[in-house]
Amino acid sequence: MMDYTKYVGMHFDKPDACVSLAILISNEMFQRDIPPLNIKQSLEYLRKHLVHTETPIEGDVILMKGEEWHVGVIIAAGCMIHTFMDGSAIIEKYNGLFWKNRIRGYYTWI
Repeated sequence: MMDYTKYVGMHFDKPDACVSLAILISNEMFQRDIPPLNIKQSLEYLRKHLVHTETPIEGDVILMKGEEWHVGVIIAAGCMIHTFMDGSAIIEKYNGLFWKNRIRGYYTWI
């Protein structure tokens, strides 16, 4: 597992906080070359470059139920980094009581 602590506590503006964090991590930690985009363009980019997976690995994207822009990045088995309601990046367990029934799916890069 890579070190994601430098992202914890970073603040991102709503409504695109989660997508902005996911793109930043994808570019910096996984050497993807995702250009700066607005929220609508970012979501379209993710739709075109991700496919559903049943076995997520580090760097994959997790999509939450509710707002389509609420995504996280898998950082280890059972753990994700995403933004909280105030736009601050946090690390949480996605298979715990709070999130396990709120997951729409896991997506890997193509």
